[in-house]
Amino acid sequence: METVDKLAQESLAALRVRAIEELIPSPPVDVIRLRRSIQRGFATQWRRHAAPVLGTGGMGLENSGLENTQADKIRFLAEMYLRACSSMIVLSDRCPLPLRLQIRCPRLLPLPRAIVLLAAPRIFSSLEWFLPARVHRQLALMATMIGLIDLLLDEATAAGPEEAGQIALLLTAEVEPHSPLQTTLRNLVCALREGETGWQALYWTTGLRHAMRKYCQEEALAATGQTDPSGMGFRSAGIEAAIGGMWYVVGPFLGLDNNDGALRRENWNAQQRWMADTSLLVQMIDDWIDQDEDRAVRSTAVLSRDWTLEGMRELYEKTVVDLCLLLDKSGVRNKTIRKIFEDLYADYLHAGLDAMKNGVAV
Repeated sequence: METVDKLAQESLAALRVRAIEELIPSPPVDVIRLRRSIQRGFATQWRRHAAPVLGTGGMGLENSGLENTQADKIRFLAEMYLRACSSMIVLSDRCPLPLRLQIRCPRLLPLPRAIVLLAAPRIFSSLEWFLPARVHRQLALMATMIGLIDLLLDEATAAGPEEAGQIALLLTAEVEPHSPLQTTLRNLVCALREGETGWQALYWTTGLRHAMRKYCQEEALAATGQTDPSGMGFRSAGIEAAIGGMWYVVGPFLGLDNNDGALRRENWNAQQRWMADTSLLVQMIDDWIDQDEDRAVRSTAVLSRDWTLEGMRELYEKTVVDLCLLLDKSGVRNKTIRKIFEDLYADYLHAGLDAMKNGVAV
């Protein structure tokens, strides 16, 4: 009987995955190859900057307190955040000029798709040369820190709100770590904040810490089974904390260093709103696929039926329209380049979906 129930659950999960795959068009094969090429560069950045702080060696794990499956999840999440941040930098008005000129080539210039696909990895890899080493290091460490907090909260929320609240305090010097994983988080925070700018220091203390604390509190509430009256399934704070973490690094490229209320929704610019909507869509997809597991441990907006497939479809279509508006604002007029950006976005969502299917990002 147990085997039958398990097969039934797996069948339901497969149907849910198929529903999402029908919702979001599959990226062309040439873009999947492009993504793999770009990912190799991100993996190199991660190994260079984050792995030494985690204490992970070339053959495995040493002092991080991470199991292999946990390390795989954090590495995957970190590379997804790195990809998102790099894309925002490339589209920003403060992108290094040599790259900006390549992306904003004349509208009518005939560019074969194969040529653009060949050049794209070089454009992303050029960021290594045109951005300060501090930015690359902070990107890798922040992306890893967000993934580790997600993992720590999965464990802490089961012990109650107080334990979950302790995770946020690890971003300060207010509590001492009580496990190898918590020590790893503290080490990441210390390494991340080395050499931060004055704006980053102010942003960390006045905005980001508060966002992380609220994230931890909402995760604890979800674990009690309460229903979120906002219809967000206690996910809103987590989304804002994650994208707020990315803004700590890429904020100056988005013009946030001139915005005293960068974390307040009413002050968000077009790039911030698009990042938030995309993060929300990924969370909706994750909760849709994981609803059997979530039912036993937490409340979600999928379980309360506040999030539906139709809602996901509408949000996906909105993010595609908004991406086109971002491309307009960034001066990207060439049809071939615009289409590849749109295909890369679909590929980004499918990469996350594949990881969910394979048990990496659960």
